[in-house]
Amino acid sequence: MANTIAVINPINDPTSIYYMNPNEHPGAALVTPPLTGPNYHAWSREMLLALKHKNKFPFIDGTLLKPSKDDPYFNLWDRCNTLILSWLNHSIYKSILQSVLWMDTPYEVWQDMKEMYNQGDVFRICDLQEEIYGANQGNKDISSYYTYLKGLWQELENFRPIATCPSQCDSGLANLIRSHKESDHVIRFLKGLNKPYSTMRSQIMLMDPLPCMNKTFSLLIQQERKLNANTIVEEPKILISNATESSDRTRFKGKGSGYNNNNSLGRSSTFNNGKGSGYKMCTFCNKAGHTVDTCNKKHGFPPNFSKRNSNINVMNSEDDANQNRPGFTRDQHKSILAMLNGPMKNQGSNQITNVDFANPGKRRILIRTLT
Repeated sequence: MANTIAVINPINDPTSIYYMNPNEHPGAALVTPPLTGPNYHAWSREMLLALKHKNKFPFIDGTLLKPSKDDPYFNLWDRCNTLILSWLNHSIYKSILQSVLWMDTPYEVWQDMKEMYNQGDVFRICDLQEEIYGANQGNKDISSYYTYLKGLWQELENFRPIATCPSQCDSGLANLIRSHKESDHVIRFLKGLNKPYSTMRSQIMLMDPLPCMNKTFSLLIQQERKLNANTIVEEPKILISNATESSDRTRFKGKGSGYNNNNSLGRSSTFNNGKGSGYKMCTFCNKAGHTVDTCNKKHGFPPNFSKRNSNINVMNSEDDANQNRPGFTRDQHKSILAMLNGPMKNQGSNQITNVDFANPGKRRILIRTLT
């Protein structure tokens, strides 16, 4: 019985470069953002990865040549060629697209873009090195700062990859070069950190050997969480302290007296200079600082009410009375004494003397002397 070999159509074989998934359509953009010129290196990297994933990379690297029209795979090649060409066109900015719109193969488009925008490698390498050695954390968190630097390192390595030994020797030279490069990355990363991480930075740089980049990143992430936790704990303490100081200033503004139910010390709970909603006046003794319900003179003093507190209340009351009593100046006092003790020259007549008291110009007292 003869052996039979089943031939699979390349269109239905997922391993074939001519296979096209039913979900793939020519209007898709494989890479975003589109090619604008300055972003060529990042754009080309993403496009290569996308085409390799779809097993279409041979169409742009020149390894898959265009078959003749008599070839049985010509139609399959033409369909895939058109699909990839459409993907490229939809991933290029409109102003650049006009220069490659009439090209027939993806290989031509790819080579044209490479010749136009890949010639400034030396200048881009210079820019990358300047960005790397001038980078610092600034307002970024640890994760954002690390991601930013890592992107620059990877792009620079794309221009200058580490060479491998063609003979597969065991000298370990390539591994040593990679180790030195990673140490440079760790040092550069630590150098750009903000001041709050200076202690952790010194501790890491004193380690021997220097930890790898991933270990360094892990240590700094933990330190960042610790710093954030300390900041969150300290903020409520500051708010409570400010609120307490403000409350103390409000409570002890002014003065007042009177017995209250809380401390029984004859002090009013609110001191507001006799103004506002906290002002109290007793209708029994006409004293401020308490009401008739808590008046000591009406209801009696509590057992623990000391004489000292009573004296303090009396002194406060006298001070309040003295503050409202008009006073005499020295000149006014002498004038009054001279008038009262002087001889009465014009007897049988009325003598009227004007004397200014506490508020000169506003209040005048008339003294009439009768004979």
